[in-house]
Amino acid sequence: MNAPRFRDDPLMPRLPLLLLPLVLLASAAGGQTLQEKRHGAAAPGDTLPKVVSREFELYGPTAEDVRKANDEIKVAISQFGEHLGEQPKKMAFVLFRSAEEAARYDPKPLTKRGMQIVTWILPAAGPPTAGVSPLPLAHEAGHRFLVAYVEHAQAEAAAQGLGSAGTGAAAGGTAGATPGAAGSAAAASHPDVAILPDWLEEAIAALCERPSLQKSRMDYMRAHLDRRIPFAELFAMQRPAAPAGAKSAKPPGGTGAAPKAGAAKSTGAAGGPPDASAERSILFIDEALALARFIAQREDDRFIGTIVEGVLRGRTVGDVLNTSQNILSKPEALEKQWLEWMQGAERAP
Repeated sequence: MNAPRFRDDPLMPRLPLLLLPLVLLASAAGGQTLQEKRHGAAAPGDTLPKVVSREFELYGPTAEDVRKANDEIKVAISQFGEHLGEQPKKMAFVLFRSAEEAARYDPKPLTKRGMQIVTWILPAAGPPTAGVSPLPLAHEAGHRFLVAYVEHAQAEAAAQGLGSAGTGAAAGGTAGATPGAAGSAAAASHPDVAILPDWLEEAIAALCERPSLQKSRMDYMRAHLDRRIPFAELFAMQRPAAPAGAKSAKPPGGTGAAPKAGAAKSTGAAGGPPDASAERSILFIDEALALARFIAQREDDRFIGTIVEGVLRGRTVGDVLNTSQNILSKPEALEKQWLEWMQGAERAP
């Protein structure tokens, strides 16, 4: 059996000196500060501290916020490309300290250039509530990249007269699974791709996180295998509703889904054990990731994209898994195989 192929967390480069001129202190005509703008007119997008590259644009309240987010987005882009087989659509990420600040933001300098905007509320300082910490920006980026990827694939299929697959059997997790209807309260926690099963969406978003965080998720899942969601249920269920305390706000100018700092990870002693609703959300994400990691280890990273492509063409996940030489497709058999991998010596770190 091949050794697990999971890369160490890359040391993402800090902003090089050549990019320093791109990091601008937010100011408006007349020398208005960002703090003053929080109580008045919004700052235009192009006056905030920023990084502009060929792959994305990033704007935030401070140079330090931008530096940290820059590292996360680079990881998300790399991981998405590795698993889906192509680079994600270029987007503009705009960070805010609060929903009120986001509501006053003026997106016109970006929208007039046709940029898709991803708005993001930075998590509040201090210990997490109820043992749950916010999802990282890389996770949200993974969702947005996937939405754009699917929209592009469906548009191309329509242009070629192929139509698009429906959300019935094609969206099911494996053979025999039927997905829940899209548009429920549970679906509000992230932008949805109705044609894909929720577990697959969440797995791809988690695969876009830093490897060190993925390892933490894997460790948590191994420690809670007795509380796992049965695969037959996992493949058919909707994403659990975001735990209480996850914050969202109406996006400025209708430029995307609501900015958020959703909750998803237990932090143990830092904030106490998560409540039941939070644990359900944690298990859903971590189990989806662990299954995707198992599939990628048994086949290759790109096989995750093969599953997505198959579903978009009207096949079930089970149909695609049947093309594998190493993975079983029926939920109960696959769960048994996955459990042995999670508990065995061959498991990934």
